[in-house]
Amino acid sequence: MRIVAVNKFHYLRGGAERYFFEVNALLRQAGHEVFVFSMHDPRNEPSPDSGGFVSRVDFERGGGPGEAARATARVLYSFEARRRLGDLLRRVRPALVHHHNIAHHLSPAVVDAAAAEGTPQVQTLHDYKLLCPVYVLMRDGQVCEECRGAHFEPVLKHRCNRGSLLRSAVNYVEMTFHESRGTYRQVDRFICPSSFQRETVHRFGWPESRTAFVPHYVRTAGIPVTGGRPHCGGYLGRLSHEKGLLTLMEALRMAAPRLPRDWEFLVAGDGPLRAALEKAAEGLPVRFLGQISGQGLEDFWASVRFTVMPSIWYEVRPIALHEAFARGKGAIGSDLGSIPELVREGDTGLLALPGDASSWALSLERAYGDPARMLELGRNARRFAETELTPERHLETLLGVYREVAA
Repeated sequence: MRIVAVNKFHYLRGGAERYFFEVNALLRQAGHEVFVFSMHDPRNEPSPDSGGFVSRVDFERGGGPGEAARATARVLYSFEARRRLGDLLRRVRPALVHHHNIAHHLSPAVVDAAAAEGTPQVQTLHDYKLLCPVYVLMRDGQVCEECRGAHFEPVLKHRCNRGSLLRSAVNYVEMTFHESRGTYRQVDRFICPSSFQRETVHRFGWPESRTAFVPHYVRTAGIPVTGGRPHCGGYLGRLSHEKGLLTLMEALRMAAPRLPRDWEFLVAGDGPLRAALEKAAEGLPVRFLGQISGQGLEDFWASVRFTVMPSIWYEVRPIALHEAFARGKGAIGSDLGSIPELVREGDTGLLALPGDASSWALSLERAYGDPARMLELGRNARRFAETELTPERHLETLLGVYREVAA
């Protein structure tokens, strides 16, 4: 099968890009042809298709009124992206287009390009942009569904984009424009990595016939399983508010008097909340490792007995949990969003109430107080990864969606 894969970034920026590169490689290994369409950037991975990429735009860089106007126009509709993707589609004549993250830098104009060529198209929903002007279904630190039913006025009312009326107005116009045109209704199937996300998409008004559940995968072959130190837990990921880490620090402080003397907690990653977290953890045996990779990452996994996912937003599908399970690590997770699909109480981990420090303190006491039990949950998590989250199973399910849409 010949496929055109579309994503606005062609370098390893986050989880969406990691999946984009990995699934394209998986498809190629299975004998399929994959062409890519993206945006020029000096950080890009090499690609024989890069000559057809769109020009770079940086929404974070300051500029004059003219540059700001051009950037805003690009958010609403990129005629360049439509033209260049159309050129690629006419040249390679794929069986389908697989969109990933396209908003702003490419814009939904790429959906129009595929529709104009009569090319079937699917899109993996790596976030909630289809439903929420600012991607996250979250406002003022709480889950928010005010825009349900494609009524996007709340983004203006609450200035959801960083408190800026101008930025929020651009998001409002963008979403209202494409809703009125029915742009996304030209996508034949939206691929949801979690059952929870799929149910949320339905709850916002999209029919079940337009969605498919295709969970992400993780490789376990050659991945070592280590028990870790009995009284060591850890977190790996971005240090930002929606991850619920301030609640975690409060819970650790509450639980500390009842934890083993040699307990320790490792925090791997970086982000805007780091300074606040370091202050909240003062006096506790919590170590902040910063961004880690290579041997540092191996050392992290070799040290921890369990990991945590204390998010207070609707996680789409936490890849960090996949990685933990592949390493044989059980988890404590928030009972919210897609997390309970992976962290199954008493099987692959423990659940706690999101944003509730008391609930988290109790779960932490259970985990630190019974390291043998956490080791058992970690073994269960590894088996779950080996049976339910395999690349082969993912590819089979994805190709089933492709065939259905292409037919």
